Amino acid sequence: REDIDRAMLRALFEQYPAPIALMDDALRYRLLNGAAEQVLARPGAELIGRHVDAGTSHLPSEAIDRALRQVRETGEPVLSLPVRGSPASGPDGDRMWSLSTFRLTDPTDRPLGLCQTYVDITDRHRAEQRVELLTKAAADIGATLDVARTAQELADVLVPALGDLAWVALSEAVLEGDEPPKMSGPGRWRLHRIGVAPPGDAWPTGLPATGAVPPALPDHALLRRIGQGETVLLPDRDSVNAAADEHPGLAPLFVPEHGHSAIAAPLFARGLVLGTVVVWRTRRPAPFGQEDADLLAEIASRAALGVDNARRYTREHRAVVALQQRLLPAATTDTPAAETA
Repeated sequence: REDIDRAMLRALFEQYPAPIALMDDALRYRLLNGAAEQVLARPGAELIGRHVDAGTSHLPSEAIDRALRQVRETGEPVLSLPVRGSPASGPDGDRMWSLSTFRLTDPTDRPLGLCQTYVDITDRHRAEQRVELLTKAAADIGATLDVARTAQELADVLVPALGDLAWVALSEAVLEGDEPPKMSGPGRWRLHRIGVAPPGDAWPTGLPATGAVPPALPDHALLRRIGQGETVLLPDRDSVNAAADEHPGLAPLFVPEHGHSAIAAPLFARGLVLGTVVVWRTRRPAPFGQEDADLLAEIASRAALGVDNARRYTREHRAVVALQQRLLPAATTDTPAAETA
């Protein structure tokens, strides 16, 4: 009976797909299952016999050590503690884990060691982040009928929640309250960079900032796709370089230093492309994926309605002011020969 129990526990431990790590009372790794060895250890690092804060794991050692010490001292388990890590073997960078820690005891309740289990909650965490970002975008973008302010609100929502830097560029006609021209050929689309994030000194030196007007844009494949209402994803450095190589002179205006992944989405409302929003990742290693592109497209679609409402308000306000001026009486004059009132 005991042999069967041991065999069952051994099989469960070794074949369980989630990482399981056992530590002794001195918080040193004593046993790991296959999943733990693949996920926890840095490449070439040996965890067995090492203290949890020895720097051999990619996970935050402070959080792991704190949870272990709390359980060792109180006997109360710590359940579902979220921790972030970037395993070298991971397919897409950062992963989120739900960490649970509990104490191991013998039949007399004497402490034998500690156990930690990890459950991958990356997909759930990302879904929650997407919902939070959409909620924030709905609340923060388009609260005013000011075109420039709406553009800046969009940039502020995207950084740092989605990327490391972002800008919003609008057609010159939109800023005046008019409808933008349709993209019908090279040089027809002049965009003013209106909103940038992060603003001020945090914006990269050399990259055009708020108010910058780039030269007339050539007939670029990416611009044609954006003009047709498509969101463009550049997932890696190779795709960024390929886009930049088509017109090398434009690269300093659009590609930030260390930019390795980008998304560009049109601000498309009522059949018109009002401008673009571009988000880059420069510091965080994880590249953009299709889910990120879909998320930006949804946010840009909502923001475009806010920009278009502000544009139409600007046009109507300008017309009303012009009408008001025409209704006013002619200016009075005062000359040596006559006075008018």
